[in-house]
Amino acid sequence: MRFTSSLLIPAPALLLLLAVLFVSVLPGCGKKPKDQAIKFDPNISVNVVPVPEFWPREEKDFPKSELDRAVRKQALEKYGRPDYLRQVYTVDRRVIRPKDILEGIHLPGKKASPTLEWLYIDEKLALEFDGPRMVEHELDDLLRIAAIYGDANIVRNHPQADGRVFHIHTYYNHAKEFTFDGTTLVKEKTLTSTLPGSERIKE
Repeated sequence: MRFTSSLLIPAPALLLLLAVLFVSVLPGCGKKPKDQAIKFDPNISVNVVPVPEFWPREEKDFPKSELDRAVRKQALEKYGRPDYLRQVYTVDRRVIRPKDILEGIHLPGKKASPTLEWLYIDEKLALEFDGPRMVEHELDDLLRIAAIYGDANIVRNHPQADGRVFHIHTYYNHAKEFTFDGTTLVKEKTLTSTLPGSERIKE
């Protein structure tokens, strides 16, 4: 005796059903990158993110206020597209370490909410937007390195004989080490090993 199932589905309909189910279990897979909000990836940097090709999207990337939006448009016309977008956490605009954000460490001078800056590497320019006000800043070495390489894997203090304290930023993923006096780069080294604790310096 041969049994015939009433649940048999024609092949084209079955394929369509599987496609619908696939999309339903992965709700984000139907969105193109240009339709999504720009997000800062803490695995790379909590401070900066590269500007994607589709930026700017007026409705997603510019403020809702017409006055604030007009300031951004004027800046875009005058300076062109920035290289990076920067998230500013404190009133003194200092570069923040990832663990300070991820671990919820108290930040002196922390803003109620992060503000945005546009960074121009070659021009050494940072444009700070505060509502309808735009302020130009010189792009310092510390922020420039953070934009190009991301956040350092390790930051160490190195006291000097004259009382100054240099800060050594080590990037194992790039085999680089940068020494800063404040925000000024005073030394750059290339590591011959990228294993933490076993690095040797190539002068």
